[in-house]
Amino acid sequence: MLSVGDAIRTGMRSKFLLTVCLLPLLGCGDSTDADLFAAPPSAALDASSPRTDAAVVDATTDARTDAGAANCPGSGGACKAGDVPQGWSLVAYARSGQPACPADFGAAEDVVADATVGQQACSCSCNKAQDPDCQTGPSVLSGVGQSCNVNAGTYNFSAGKCAALGGTVDDFDKATTIAPSGGVCNIQAVPNDAAIKADAARFCAVSATCQPAACGGYAPAGFKSCIVSDGDVACPAGSPFSAKHTASKQAHVACAGCGQACTFQGKCDQPKLSFFYDSACAQLIATIPADGSCAPTGKANAQLHGVTYTAKANFSGCTATATPTASLDLPNVRTVCCR
Repeated sequence: MLSVGDAIRTGMRSKFLLTVCLLPLLGCGDSTDADLFAAPPSAALDASSPRTDAAVVDATTDARTDAGAANCPGSGGACKAGDVPQGWSLVAYARSGQPACPADFGAAEDVVADATVGQQACSCSCNKAQDPDCQTGPSVLSGVGQSCNVNAGTYNFSAGKCAALGGTVDDFDKATTIAPSGGVCNIQAVPNDAAIKADAARFCAVSATCQPAACGGYAPAGFKSCIVSDGDVACPAGSPFSAKHTASKQAHVACAGCGQACTFQGKCDQPKLSFFYDSACAQLIATIPADGSCAPTGKANAQLHGVTYTAKANFSGCTATATPTASLDLPNVRTVCCR
């Protein structure tokens, strides 16, 4: 039999053992929590949202998560180590529309998502800076009779200057028109941002208490559970967050390939060939149109020593000849990967 003292001591020992046995059930024993979330490397989404320390976030024991956020369910064991790798942060993501962020989530960040470039995104503008030269180049001269098919020869003229040429003027002479050359055009690429097709999307930063649930796939109505990282990168290999989207604050069209080649609108007007008695082209003999027609000179057999070719440039503008290419310019683009 036990004495009263023995019974008291035995009872106290049993109570002590019971108390020790209950401590693990109350969360007082050694923690076996999985280290699933590292602090995000950037606060770009929401600088005010709480950080999730890498010390203790329990992805399998939901009681403590539920106690901290009444509107966020537990993860149900769906969140595994490696689902949210280093460099990625959890977000609630609404790709179409911009619903309000729930109370248990951080501030909203509005973005342009999954932008693509449509038709007529780029054009090339052209401004005429200098007319083409209408007075420099070769002209074919011939004469004699109304057919002007004798003594054909090619002569080069330069900028309307007097060219030395000896011989006699025919009764009829012909000169071909010099083609315009040179000219200066300023070409610029013209992007058309209205050609961009994109969704108006929204991020909501995930609070620390909701991160296990969000990692496991939970998202408020109108949102998806996703992770985000800087740059245009591939979704993490082996992660359930595998549906890729791109997002940025703005989207612009970038144009290339306009070059500097252009065509001019207009022509060289009033081309003329003038014959002179002297080599300084001061004493005029006769002038004929330099349009390829056989024209009378009225000065047959007059001795000549100089000729000039003149024309007036009449050009209204220019057009770029190249076809531009368009691409997307997404400043500070980020990759969103969703379940």
